[in-house]
Amino acid sequence: MKMLFVPVDEQGIDDCEYMRYDSDHVESFELTDEEYDEMWAEGVIYRINKACGTLIDDYEEDRIENGQLVNAITVLNNEKKWDQSQLSKAIRRAIEVGTFVDTSF
Repeated sequence: MKMLFVPVDEQGIDDCEYMRYDSDHVESFELTDEEYDEMWAEGVIYRINKACGTLIDDYEEDRIENGQLVNAITVLNNEKKWDQSQLSKAIRRAIEVGTFVDTSF
């Protein structure tokens, strides 16, 4: 299971800085292993990493910063199959609240 975390306010941002992801100020999204594996095999994760300068990978933690969220969602929107994935939902939520997405893979 791969987890995605989106802080929804200033307290959530602080909570994410200290990896307090169980906070009421942080929304979580679960990306199944199957969904992740398929995204990986199709090169979607690679394209997001390239577009955002991130290292989303197994056993890695990274952050898609606010300024890179549009790049990430553009990659997913170009892949119609993935535009309703949990990753897409997390990114859209982060754009909505003006924060970021932490990944814990």
